[in-house]
Amino acid sequence: MAPNAADYLWFNDDRFPDLADSYCFTLVRDLTPELLMTRLGRSPWPSTSPESS
Repeated sequence: MAPNAADYLWFNDDRFPDLADSYCFTLVRDLTPELLMTRLGRSPWPSTSPESS
């Protein structure tokens, strides 16, 4: 059985306000995280300076 939105109801603004406002989880089939970030025009690696983000 595949998960659906109801499986993630525990992750909400009341319990995790900082995370809920700061992150988006995206699932993309057949792409590695590195390839997805590259296709989105971003570096898959953390920046070492504020200017490079």
